Amino acid sequence: MKKISFLLLFPVIAFGQYTSIPDSIFEQRLIDFGYDTIHNGQVLTLNIVNVDSLNLSNNFGGPTTFINSIQNLSGIQDFTNLKYLDLSNNFISMIDLSQNIFLEDLNCNSNNLSSLGLDQNILLVNLYCYENHISYLDLSLNLNLEFLDCNSNQITFLNVSQNTALKTLLCTDNHISYLDLSQDTALTSLVCGKTRFFLGGTGNNLSTLDLSQNFNLNYLDCSNNPLLNLNLKDSNNTVFSGILCINSFLTCVSVDDPLWASSNLPNPWLDTNIFFSTNCPFIDIYTIIPDSMFEQKLINLGYDSISDGQVLTSNIRFIDSLDVSNAGITDLTGIEDFTHISYLNINMNELTNFEISQNSLLENLQCRCSGINALDLTQNPNLLVLNCNNDVFTGLMPCQNNNFNNVITNLNLSNNLLLTSLGMDGNDLLS
Repeated sequence: MKKISFLLLFPVIAFGQYTSIPDSIFEQRLIDFGYDTIHNGQVLTLNIVNVDSLNLSNNFGGPTTFINSIQNLSGIQDFTNLKYLDLSNNFISMIDLSQNIFLEDLNCNSNNLSSLGLDQNILLVNLYCYENHISYLDLSLNLNLEFLDCNSNQITFLNVSQNTALKTLLCTDNHISYLDLSQDTALTSLVCGKTRFFLGGTGNNLSTLDLSQNFNLNYLDCSNNPLLNLNLKDSNNTVFSGILCINSFLTCVSVDDPLWASSNLPNPWLDTNIFFSTNCPFIDIYTIIPDSMFEQKLINLGYDSISDGQVLTSNIRFIDSLDVSNAGITDLTGIEDFTHISYLNINMNELTNFEISQNSLLENLQCRCSGINALDLTQNPNLLVLNCNNDVFTGLMPCQNNNFNNVITNLNLSNNLLLTSLGMDGNDLLS
């Protein structure tokens, strides 16, 4: 009989192996905890590899001070058995937690983060990341997530459709205009308002909120949004312990039983002009399209029917690919509501207004010969391909078909870490 051998590979940490800790405040905290003894920019790896809980919270200063604040978390990768990590109130701008695969609880509130990658942290249950500068949060692989607090960031699109275990969602003070919670049937608490409504804040902009599938929901705060439609008809309204929805544009709220709602959901929880019904009329939401050539292109593609300077938002929200090349467009206002778009072709236009900060899912941007003089990609972390060359076809002179050369002088790609293809020939790049 043939003998079969198996080779099992285990990570080996040699005696005397050290982990570099370049941040002096980080190392001092490790010394305070007894994991290190000498302040020399390193720690014995054997001392930290089995640590399962680490509290690095700065209780002496917030994100606007350097006093006692950790700025560089390099070395955290060797805390391979961490389950609980608190980094709150520091000045950390980047975190790599790809090696901390057992992490269940993460608190990185009040830092300087613009992105947060958690695709390797599939055991994550609780995530606190409020008061940062995060524009896009990918939680598609965090299927065990039960608690999410991402308040006070710059998130434009939040996809929690894969997070079916989610029970609490706090997402106030972002830039969210659409929230699909139809798959989150375990949800019990939702706070999605904005706290700075009367102070000029840039909070959420929800116009429609459909909670008809969230039959376990017992607390809702959706105040200070431009809400026109709110559907609470989930066949289990009596579980509600509190609803706060003031300073909205609502006149009708869909509920299971209007009589029960009128008795149990009184002011000041809701605006005084709101009434309850089992069948509120849906109020259509429109996106302004001021450029007639842009709107005509949308009509040609079947997304609009009448040239009236607007398009039904529901017709464009879920479009993932859009080609409006060579259409004589000068103003692309309205593109911000194409929140699911991943491919955008605007080649051969005459753009004087071009802004894609709300299109956080964008992966491929084709913008050859479109007259662009500025390009802000800091809110597009998923970008893979960028082609803004000033050429149209190989062998032809740059932009000879429309004479609208791109004249981009500065390009910041510091947030576009996934970029694989870059074309900027013929621009005037200085930095």
